[in-house]
Amino acid sequence: MNIVILGSTGSIGTQTLDVIERLGDRFKVVGLSAMQNRDLLDAQAKKHNVPASRAICGTGEALAELAAIPEADLVVVSVAGAAGMLATLTALQTGKHVALATKEVLVAAGSLVMDAARHASKTIRPIDSEHSAVFQCLQGVRQEDLARIWLTASGGPFREWPAERIATATLDDALNHPTWPSMGRKITVDSATMMNKGLEMIEAKWLFGTPMDRVSVIVHPQSIVHSLV
Repeated sequence: MNIVILGSTGSIGTQTLDVIERLGDRFKVVGLSAMQNRDLLDAQAKKHNVPASRAICGTGEALAELAAIPEADLVVVSVAGAAGMLATLTALQTGKHVALATKEVLVAAGSLVMDAARHASKTIRPIDSEHSAVFQCLQGVRQEDLARIWLTASGGPFREWPAERIATATLDDALNHPTWPSMGRKITVDSATMMNKGLEMIEAKWLFGTPMDRVSVIVHPQSIVHSLV
């Protein structure tokens, strides 16, 4: 299987490459992208024999062009924010499966993206922690038997802070996550405010075709369980 990885220098991207390396010749990397870490991107391209023209730093249309590579079978989308939306739609429209780790794509354009997947008869597989856990739990489960999806939240650095202390919190306080110290600045801040869980609820609605009133969040500071159904 030929794979394009958008966001190859981030946490999900580097883990994806690690998995590919462990699985030997079952997968081939045919395209890579990064936002700005050119040195690591070049090292990844060299290691996986990806031509320089297909190892790019950029967003928007540049990512979409990479997602449209004819020989690609699967596009991993792990770029921050809504920057991966056009690439996701392009991948589906040009006949690729998508492994999605960018929740904002479905938050911003869930109806468009899921319709594109259905129209192309291609799959969208969640590879971020919570939704990957839900996906795995639902294997072999009929949609009509699904009563509720539970997404867990650590509670972030402010879980036990009184409101008056939170009002004076600094950026450094928000970035001091008690459980996951290396998620990236945007996700870490969204986790501190719990906005991340709101976005994940919307993502779950679209991925699993579940009404919002059947998607719940529970604070689980130990962070042992990612999700439940």
